[in-house]
Amino acid sequence: MSTVKTILCFRSHLLRKGLVQYISSIVPNPDVKYYQDLETFHKNKSPGSPIIFLEYRLIPDPCVFCLDKIKRAYPDCRIIAISDTKIPDDLIPYFEVIINLNDTDEGISGKLNKIYNTVESVNYS
Repeated sequence: MSTVKTILCFRSHLLRKGLVQYISSIVPNPDVKYYQDLETFHKNKSPGSPIIFLEYRLIPDPCVFCLDKIKRAYPDCRIIAISDTKIPDDLIPYFEVIINLNDTDEGISGKLNKIYNTVESVNYS
């Protein structure tokens, strides 16, 4: 089955459920994996070039080191930050999109459509 692989890395169960609902409105039956922390995420590397949603507060300092590690593990991935605070300017280039927890429904949907409509489906066996 071809689909876009999506990885969610959040502490919040509520945030995960809400984001899965948004994604499901764009991608029927999405292939979503969920991790509560980056350590578990790194231990469970799987093939492919996923879309990775990161809760910004989970990224340890130095943030650049952590984001570089993700990019080395998944060179063609797209990283989306989920945050309720301003992300430092030096980190913005690492993210394909930044979704603020205070964004409107239309804003969130628009950002997710931008991501999922520009990614080709791939087969992850």
